[in-house]
Amino acid sequence: MTKEQLRIHVGIDVSKDKLAVAIAGGGVRDEVLSLGTFGNTPASVDRLLKKLSGRGLPVSVCYEAGPTGYGLYRQVRAFGFECCVVAPSLIPVRAGDRVKTDRLDAIRLARLFRAGELTPIWVPDETHEAMRDLVRARESAAEDQRHKRQLVSAFMLRHGRIYHRTKPWTMRYRRWLQSQIFDHPAHQIALQEMLQAERNATERHDRLTGHIEALVPEWDLAPAVNALQALRGVALISAVTFMAEIGDVRRFESPVKLMAYLGLVPSEYSFRCTCANVWFRRFCEPSGWFAHDLHTFTAYDPDLGSRSLYKTYIARHTVSVRCDRSDDGGLLSIMSMIDNGHLEALDGGQERAEEAVLV
Repeated sequence: MTKEQLRIHVGIDVSKDKLAVAIAGGGVRDEVLSLGTFGNTPASVDRLLKKLSGRGLPVSVCYEAGPTGYGLYRQVRAFGFECCVVAPSLIPVRAGDRVKTDRLDAIRLARLFRAGELTPIWVPDETHEAMRDLVRARESAAEDQRHKRQLVSAFMLRHGRIYHRTKPWTMRYRRWLQSQIFDHPAHQIALQEMLQAERNATERHDRLTGHIEALVPEWDLAPAVNALQALRGVALISAVTFMAEIGDVRRFESPVKLMAYLGLVPSEYSFRCTCANVWFRRFCEPSGWFAHDLHTFTAYDPDLGSRSLYKTYIARHTVSVRCDRSDDGGLLSIMSMIDNGHLEALDGGQERAEEAVLV
């Protein structure tokens, strides 16, 4: 028998409190067995791994990506077993298979894992995951800030208080809000509470931004973050968000696969691709996709010209893009650079990034 036929494939269905475990031998006709359930604690997992190691065969473990994170993955790898975290949306499902339990899910994972039908995801290290959590916390704070400001704007509009200048949420606008007087005390209290909530959200957003700026120089991807900022429209937060969500860009074999990861590949269905990176997609959508402003196409092909390059990009990816002149608008510059084969600029420093992009 070959080494692969002697390998044990383990499928684990992970929930908050327990793990449903199933094992499959390397042979196609080998029966898939359920080992029962184990507690989702480090001590219980350690007992499970020792039980599997007692069989004297190589062990490969898999489980679905989910809200429980990568702690199980790191514990299994530290024990010496192979482990992969698989993408739930890419697990094959048979039509008419309507029975779903933890035990059956574990058996299904073990069987598909043995057949090589599962798609593993990229697992960040602990430092990268911590930085990504901080970036996502800032994004949540920004969303909360937008919500609080929308409440104030809607309140003022509902009561006929119109601010006639073009740019809101400046110091002048805040002074105008503070000067508003309502006849009923309840209205005045409601406005003051909403303004206080907006100030708290803004302070939280600014604090998290400051923490990101302070931690980036100590990050191992800091050179790539600095290189990305050589692109027009890409500031610190855009670059950090890109690297935190994407990681090493070289793990994508082609720009098309990067677009698929972001959920930007056209589909025959009318709903969104559910396998996209939601956090990074949420970051890039405010830039205004599916429009016609080309001012941030900074990558230039001397054989095609900028307008031909734009048409070629549309033909290949079926997407036209408008990026606002803001920090978030720098995503398109990154895409343009990647689409023209300049991936090496990400880890080649500031000068090589500037050489890769001709404005």
